[in-house]
Formats: sequence, structure tokens, C-alpha cells
Amino acid sequence: MCNLILPHLLIRWRWSRLVALTGTIAVFLGHAADGLGCNIPVFRYALERWQTDPLDAIIFYANDLAPDQRSLVEVLRAIGTEAGGHAPLQVSLVDLRQPLNDELRATWKRVENQADGSPLLVVQGKHPRGTYQCWASPLTADAIRTLIDSPARREISRRILSGDAIVWVVLRGADGEEARRTAELLRRESDRLAAAIELPEGIGLPGSELFSEIPLLVQFTVLEVDRHDPREAFLVQVLQGMRPAAFESGQPLVVPFFGRGRALEIIPADQLDAALVRDLARFLCGACSCQVKEQNPGFDLFFNVQWNRELFGEAGFQPPAAEGLLQRKSPEPTYVPIPSGRRGK
Repeated sequence: MCNLILPHLLIRWRWSRLVALTGTIAVFLGHAADGLGCNIPVFRYALERWQTDPLDAIIFYANDLAPDQRSLVEVLRAIGTEAGGHAPLQVSLVDLRQPLNDELRATWKRVENQADGSPLLVVQGKHPRGTYQCWASPLTADAIRTLIDSPARREISRRILSGDAIVWVVLRGADGEEARRTAELLRRESDRLAAAIELPEGIGLPGSELFSEIPLLVQFTVLEVDRHDPREAFLVQVLQGMRPAAFESGQPLVVPFFGRGRALEIIPADQLDAALVRDLARFLCGACSCQVKEQNPGFDLFFNVQWNRELFGEAGFQPPAAEGLLQRKSPEPTYVPIPSGRRGK
């Protein structure tokens, strides 16, 4: 079971209550009032300009690692950027025979009941508002494969890179009919909102350039995931840990994914309605008034995707940082045709 220390950023599902509880949207509006905003939709700004938050892969062990276990450690390290890989994964070894600092001791205390004497792989995400543990498993080749990739995450990234603004993931619950109703609500509202939401004006002007050739569309799709699919154990464990009560009750969980695999929030099905779907869609399709990633709601999930290469080609181009956008025009933006704001048929 994974434990969330990071507080939920969308505790209740109306913007007025959201402002009162978190002040997050107030931050967006405050930046806009200061004239610091840009006109790129939030979902596209996140895709092109927000680098994925790093994850820590901690391997706890009480006995010397065997050669095959050390090989698995090297496989993990090769994925991370520190070793020349493309994934934001930082690997560290922790010998339980040595004294632990307070942070590692707290992490070990949360997972020691899952240890079976073999090395234990624990993956944690970092966030300015806290740290969350999102995966714990004995160190095996199967565990690494489950961590790195899964069919659902491949499909989410494929849809995002094809132009989806939001991929609504429905983690099915115990009641198949409830999951069906939840998915149908999302599909119905997505079709309606795709025809109603207009993209912000001014896209392509200085400070609001687009840098990839991915179509800019108001397009939303729904992806249902079976919570019992062993290939999705990593995704399921993350969502279960963040919404344990709803998960254990057998409810479906809904997650709007955007950007580089960023989850805006995890929503129990009994708290989802048409108004919430509308609010979240309009927020993600609205102008990105606050370019600073850490001041926006959501958290990053691990995706085995070379985002910069997929977006900008082999040259590895990266758009300027937010502060650069506020001060100067970027040298060579790629302008793309912008639809009227409605989904093409």
C-alpha cells in the first residue's frame, strides 16, 4: 500500500471552494492580473514546457546484493538521466545495517511490512508540498518492467502526443455498471465540451508560441483500466495509495491526465458530475496564466517516454523557461495551424 503525504490540491470540486481551500486558482488569477500570463492552453503549455518531476528509486537491503540483484540495479540506473538515460529516475542503495537518516527511517517504517528478506524497491515522488510513495515491491525483473511501462501508460502518452487535451482514465471498481456509467458521463460531457470550448485568442504571438507540430485540439478521450490487470500494478498502486478509502470501497477512480503524463487529481466516482468535468476541462483548456509548474495542481506519473524527442525531434530542442518567455521572444518557434477550437470529426 502506498501512502500519500502530499495534500490533495482539489479537495472539493468547485472553483470557489478550491480557491478557499488551496488558493491555487487565486495564484493563477494573480499572475494574470500582473500581466504575466500567456495565451497557450494549460494542457499544451504543460506538454511543451514542463519537465517531468524526478522520482527516487530507493533500494533497501539487509544483506549483500547478489550479482543478479546488482544487475537489476544497473538496469534501473541506466534508465535515469544521471546515467545518460531519458527518465527522471534517481536510484540510491540503502544498507539497513547502517544508521538511517530521519527521512529514510520514516520511509522504511512505512514499507517494512512488505519486506520478505530480499531487497525492496521503493519509488517516491517529490513535490514542493510533500513527498509521496508510489510503488513498493521486491526487487525483481518483473517489478522493474511493471514500474517502467504498462499498456495504459503507453496508450495515455500516445493519445496525448496525438493531440488529446485530456485523457480521462477510469480505474474500474468492483461494480462494472458503475464504471460504465462513469465512463459514459465522461464521454458525453467530453463530446459536448469539445464542441463548446474555444481556445484562447493570441496563440502564436510573442510569448505564446507553439514549438511542436502536434495538433492543437480541444479533444478529450476516455480510457478504462482494470484494477486487477497485473500489468497495471504500478498505476493501480499509485491511485490506491492516494485514494485508499474510495479504492477499498470498490468505487471507480477518475484521473484527468494531461501534459507529460501529469495527473490533475484523483476523483472518486461518487464525487464526479457534469459540472466538475466542465470545470476541469475549461481550466486545462484555458490560458496558462501561471507558468510556474510548482504553483499548479497535479502530480507526475512515471512514463517511459522521451518527451523532448517525441515533441521536438532528434535535435533535442527545448522551449525557453517561463521567465524567458516573460522577457523576450523565443528565437525560432514553429507555428502550427490552429483549429477554431472545436474538435475535428
